[in-house]
Amino acid sequence: MGQAMTRTLLAAGHPVTVWKRTAGRADGVVADGATLAATPGEAIEASDLVILSLTDYQAMYDILDSATASLVGRTLVNLSSDTPDRTRKAASWAAGHNATFLTGGVMVPAPMVGTEAAYVYYSGPTEVMESHRPMLALLGTPKHLGEDPGLAQMMYQAQLTVFLTTLSALMHATAMLGTAGMKAKETLPDGRPIPPPRADERAMLEAWLDFHRTTLALKCSGLKDDQLRIAAASPSSMTLLGLVQHMAEVERNWFQRVFAGQDLVPVFGEGNLDGFRLQPERGLDEAMNAWQSEITRGRELIADASLDDDGRLPEQEAGHVGDQGVSLRWIMVHMIEEYARHNGHADLIREQIDGATGA
Repeated sequence: MGQAMTRTLLAAGHPVTVWKRTAGRADGVVADGATLAATPGEAIEASDLVILSLTDYQAMYDILDSATASLVGRTLVNLSSDTPDRTRKAASWAAGHNATFLTGGVMVPAPMVGTEAAYVYYSGPTEVMESHRPMLALLGTPKHLGEDPGLAQMMYQAQLTVFLTTLSALMHATAMLGTAGMKAKETLPDGRPIPPPRADERAMLEAWLDFHRTTLALKCSGLKDDQLRIAAASPSSMTLLGLVQHMAEVERNWFQRVFAGQDLVPVFGEGNLDGFRLQPERGLDEAMNAWQSEITRGRELIADASLDDDGRLPEQEAGHVGDQGVSLRWIMVHMIEEYARHNGHADLIREQIDGATGA
């Protein structure tokens, strides 16, 4: 990670001084133009901005305790992983040595540092963050969460928890299949696209969104019109056909209205704002065609957009997220959440109809 950051800053034309506990490991970045310091103090004194990428926060103390005199007046940006409480203590430690402190959490692997997909959570003094934002932005989009030094690692650890539990669940499921001589890549004969286990952020978001789209279509397959109109358990009136119509409206709303700023009427008419209301003459084929059309149009609108590009919520809806501006990244994550939640509903409704489960 440290080498990736160094090369990114060098490529942008900035001088970089490095120090590593094992000097030979810096040979690559030195060959690329970095200056190798003989001691931590020498590295610190080379710049007002000092970026740390270490195993944990204890490593920071182990390295810098002998160089605290060099910290005066400098800004430490620690991009190492640790607990929120330890990052707060580190900020106090830095202040005790007359240095300012920013905590960071890098949310991409080393090969993606400096790319459009990279983003980094920061927390600490706002004034300090803004002073160094242009330089830190070279590593990835900076997302400052607030003055509390613990916030960046809180967000980092929360997202890492989601990632690791998902990964461990995948590994467990794969191992289970292996006991029966089955391969994970062969377990979805229903035609749904399996999201890749490794991809950049944009590709991963698109893959999971498509996976959930096809899951909803699968839940509706093989049923007659009257079955698609069977409501969930009372008092809910939710149906599979209604879910397809609703998701057509959701696709139009988030990609066309919110992101692209288009003023469009509801897909199924003004009297059906959320799409759930059924009409006797409208069956699954018509609803599916409308839904697929909205998906296609949404894909076209975001094809050349950055995940950091903003859409805009209507003022009356902004209270739900705290801001009228929402990035395409936020919209895509929200869409995955929306589909995943409703696919859970669809699973229960389908089981009630004919006992089919899974997928």
